[in-house]
Amino acid sequence: MYHYLQSLVNHHRESYQMHTVTIPTSGEGFYSITDQLAEAITAPSGILHLFCPHTSCALTISEDYDPSAKADLEAFLQHLAPATSPSSATP
Repeated sequence: MYHYLQSLVNHHRESYQMHTVTIPTSGEGFYSITDQLAEAITAPSGILHLFCPHTSCALTISEDYDPSAKADLEAFLQHLAPATSPSSATP
């Protein structure tokens, strides 16, 4: 069984890709990273795993065609964790 799993892992390792994408930001807000990811992805199909190593950053998937959806999410997050709270990471 172990040999079978090892063979399976080795077989799929050939199609494994890893890219680092740096997203320039200018403070608090939502940033679309769709174009940067589209440039980095070369495989026609597969699974995309995104990792953000910073504690005050988050990744979310949302619609981009309705500006009110983004505004609603920004308002909710500001209510949930106001920038003026004592635990705020930004001044």
